[in-house]
Amino acid sequence: MNKIIKRVSDLIAFMGIALFLWMFISFLNVILTRPNVSNWNCFKVLVSASAQTPISKEISGIAFHEWQKGMAMVVIEPKVKYTYEDYMTMARVIESEAGADYLPDSTRYGVGSVVYNRLISSAFPNTIYEIAHQPNQYSPVGSAVWYREPSDRAKEIACDILENGGIFPPNVLWQANFRQGKGVYCYDNGIYFCY
Repeated sequence: MNKIIKRVSDLIAFMGIALFLWMFISFLNVILTRPNVSNWNCFKVLVSASAQTPISKEISGIAFHEWQKGMAMVVIEPKVKYTYEDYMTMARVIESEAGADYLPDSTRYGVGSVVYNRLISSAFPNTIYEIAHQPNQYSPVGSAVWYREPSDRAKEIACDILENGGIFPPNVLWQANFRQGKGVYCYDNGIYFCY
């Protein structure tokens, strides 16, 4: 009997060490592969060009300009129509994907901005409800987490994004804890935002 207990305790100790090593290697992988996020500008940038380059009338009609470090950044101010269902679905996505108390608002705005970019993209459905319920996109949909009342902060951010647009360029359409798409736009608290 003592031999069995000894073997079980040795096995548990080995599994604990293996789990610790796996977590440590995963942590190092995240640190070593983290992209440079210093260029994350938190603007809805449509076009970046030299400050000497003239901006077309078409773009000027739908945007205002930010001048920074010799570059003209054309910043979109999109207007979308949305329903109460859109608003609550956006808040639920934000809450279920980035609602943890330790996460900053930048992560919440990032998650909401990806949903918003999908809404204005022709490659995705036309409503936030359909975007959230696409297969293999947002795993919390349908779970107990999904049906909890979103926090006031998630609702505020959802409303801000729907009223004023997201913080990412329109081509940032992917978000996950791994890289996907053509490249990484930014990395924020364990989430890759990709285009």
